[in-house]
Amino acid sequence: MPPAKAADLVEIPLPAGAGSSLPHLSSAAGGTTLLSWVERSDAGHALRVSTLAEDTWSAPVTVADGQDWFVNWADFPSVVPLTDQSWVAHWLVRSTDAPYAYDVKFSASTDGGRTWSRPASPHHDGTPTEHGFATIFPLDAGFGMVWLDGRATGESSSAHDHASGGAMTLRYAEFDGAGIRQERRLVDDRVCDCCQTDVAVSGKVPMVFYRDRSAGEIRDVSVSRLGENGWSTPTPVYRDGWKIAGCPVNGPAAASLQHRVAVAWYTASDDRPRVQLGLSDDGGASFSRPVLIDGNRPLGRVDVDFLPGGDALVSWLAEDRQGQSALTLRRVSPGGVAGPAVAVASTSATRPSGFPQLLVTGGRVILAWTDLAEGKHRVRSATLAAMPPPG
Repeated sequence: MPPAKAADLVEIPLPAGAGSSLPHLSSAAGGTTLLSWVERSDAGHALRVSTLAEDTWSAPVTVADGQDWFVNWADFPSVVPLTDQSWVAHWLVRSTDAPYAYDVKFSASTDGGRTWSRPASPHHDGTPTEHGFATIFPLDAGFGMVWLDGRATGESSSAHDHASGGAMTLRYAEFDGAGIRQERRLVDDRVCDCCQTDVAVSGKVPMVFYRDRSAGEIRDVSVSRLGENGWSTPTPVYRDGWKIAGCPVNGPAAASLQHRVAVAWYTASDDRPRVQLGLSDDGGASFSRPVLIDGNRPLGRVDVDFLPGGDALVSWLAEDRQGQSALTLRRVSPGGVAGPAVAVASTSATRPSGFPQLLVTGGRVILAWTDLAEGKHRVRSATLAAMPPPG
């Protein structure tokens, strides 16, 4: 796998402290680009965020902090700009001493992150169960949020042990611009326990992508669309037929560009680990047969976005036979032709390396990942000047 040329990857110094982790990239239609992460603080843990101007990250703002946070390598907080000045953030707080009993908390800012509203929760079931893996996305009159909700599972000592209750569910809440909940809905009553969710919006229609879970333990990626009558019946993006008794902790990533939608995911059906990409040219109503992105021992942990010309850009962690891993990218044409895989940064295959982030904004590719040099983790970011074209 050829490495990128040094000149192609240009680091953007980030004011994140030693021990920082869990990066999240997002941008608003107006151009505001945010990078958030978690650091240890005097209060326990803190969610911090910076804005990007040209090639400089601003001094970080602390969104929230606390001693009782649930901090996990796979279930990471976010700060999402709905507009250049209106932002929404979420993080996770323990509800009891049980290992996987925690709630989603969120807060809103109307002044570009200078001040934040009092924290609230999108759910009010009061159960000491898992609530997380949330995705926030803009709506015309506010914002929506989807999350995995364990209220039906019963109290459990393990994220994978729900014998005392029912299945993990996927739920949705809608909020106005002030963060006041307007409605709530069930999206799916049986989903995988701890894979990330993602949302793409095409033609003002939000679509949530997540790892579903059948009664026979088939855990393929599904999609549901939000319409006037609520969320549509979930359908598989593609029937991989991956039967697995536990959660792989490896959710999908999705992006949209006008009527085009891309979704990347990891699967190991037929005992063949691989990263795949599905493409849609009808607003997510249907998806192509998957493009194979990596079939050579990938770890997954995917992300995806569209380049200005319409090609999709996929990122994932690829592992070599020595147990080392690299943040790797591949460019795919609208017709499904893939360019060469390019390793751009080395990282660890262990859990603390987390889920690298990819964002295309203002015609530029922005990357963020957790570097584990010498056993110490710190969030880093860079721009990628060029990627080999498909074909």
